Amino acid sequence: MGRPGGGRGGADWRSGGLAWLQRLWRSKGASAESAAAGGQGVLRVEDALADLEARLCEAIALPGGEAPRPLTGAGGLRSLAASRAPSNVFGRTLVSEVVHGAGSAVSLATGMTLAGLRSSAFLAGDELAGARGALDGAASRMAPMVLHVAMGSTGHRGYHAVADSGCFQIFAGCGQQALDLSLVARWLAERALCPGVIATDADGLEGLQVPDAELIRSYLGAPGDSAASTGEAQRILFGSERRRLLAWFDPDRPVATGELGGSRQSTRGRELFFREPLVELARQGMEALSSLTGRPLAFLDEQGMGDAEVVLVAQGAVARCARAVADELRRRRGLRVGVVGITWLRPLPKGELVRAL
Repeated sequence: MGRPGGGRGGADWRSGGLAWLQRLWRSKGASAESAAAGGQGVLRVEDALADLEARLCEAIALPGGEAPRPLTGAGGLRSLAASRAPSNVFGRTLVSEVVHGAGSAVSLATGMTLAGLRSSAFLAGDELAGARGALDGAASRMAPMVLHVAMGSTGHRGYHAVADSGCFQIFAGCGQQALDLSLVARWLAERALCPGVIATDADGLEGLQVPDAELIRSYLGAPGDSAASTGEAQRILFGSERRRLLAWFDPDRPVATGELGGSRQSTRGRELFFREPLVELARQGMEALSSLTGRPLAFLDEQGMGDAEVVLVAQGAVARCARAVADELRRRRGLRVGVVGITWLRPLPKGELVRAL
């Protein structure tokens, strides 16, 4: 979905529309300011995502450049560099770094994660393919970082180009889903020791329920807290409990993680002992967040599949459009059209997809 308008005129249109909608929302007892700290309000999706990460992360990496990018433009970067509070919800100061190139941003976020910091990186869709090597490295070192990708109008090719990088991949269909699944991605990455990519087509104003500090602390926990090891492989390596964010880069206890050159055997070992539990862990993460928010989350978004004779399969904002088309075809022509929106690409929910189709 493209941005409304262009140049200065587009920015004026958006600012005016945002101010009008925020005034309307304030009349119902909410504001953008209260929403940013947790609450309901009309916000730009990219700013809401940037603000969420600023409130839960300790370190964020951004690619530099002349032109503003989605999630790293004026609004998003302002939220990251000058957050509404001097520290995040866990009382830790946020460190944000702007580096040259998409791969460098992912590598920096990987390094900060391996040093025990809860970290994120932000890229635009056309930058994702250039970060493929860095994502491979993050996966081989089991770095639980989260990469946000704003697909914009560039299409989804970059998203699918990194499908075999070893990261799990989520594609949110709207702003609210992007916020909720960002928390799930963080929850899953830190339990599975696997980096995650969360992409969104959402770019504009939406009415959003922003997670508050209490929900973030309750659902995620602090990076330095102890957490139960998940799976037999982790219990063998770390015991029954470990630090939620492992500090692999520790000058007092130097140790290597992953293989510099990589190998087919090491990749297969990670798949067998660390990646196979991903589906069940992802399901647990979605159920745990849904129990706190009351908003259902699933691997697939299904509509009208009970009696469907024609099924549209899509992802991202296209799935939202497909649902509107299916409703119209049912209403006007009596065609029994169903929609399956694929939210998770890796791990691909094969069982759920076969059942749905």
